[in-house]
Amino acid sequence: MVNLVSSRTNDQSNGYSDSPIFSADGSKIAFRSIAKNLVAGDTNGVYDVFVKYLTAGAIYLVSSGGNSSSGNPIFSSYGSKIAFASNASNLVAGDTNGVFDTLIKTLYNGAIVASITGAVAGTMTEDGTLTAVGTVTVTDPDAGQTVF
Repeated sequence: MVNLVSSRTNDQSNGYSDSPIFSADGSKIAFRSIAKNLVAGDTNGVYDVFVKYLTAGAIYLVSSGGNSSSGNPIFSSYGSKIAFASNASNLVAGDTNGVFDTLIKTLYNGAIVASITGAVAGTMTEDGTLTAVGTVTVTDPDAGQTVF
């Protein structure tokens, strides 16, 4: 059986979607889309990152309000956080480098808990494709714990 996940209902989305990835427990799928009808208020006209909760069918806009494209989502091991590449300069304060950055967002409260500027530990292309080299561990400096 094949299910359409890039839709709120069984209606077609009005734009291209790609880069699907499941959470480790299979309860969520993240993907990139340029569709404007997946969530209310998505009017920026660029690729955004979304998470669909498969049991409830709800779709959440991860890169909400970004002024440029985002993509290449990946879940943390427990599925509570999502990392993604973004060229948006307005998702974190002080982002003035003009290149794709890696952001980590907590799904339960929507907080961006870390940002890695530029293509750290790998190469990121203009379309946001990240080729990792080695392993990057991100630690929350306030809590002193690994967040991804």
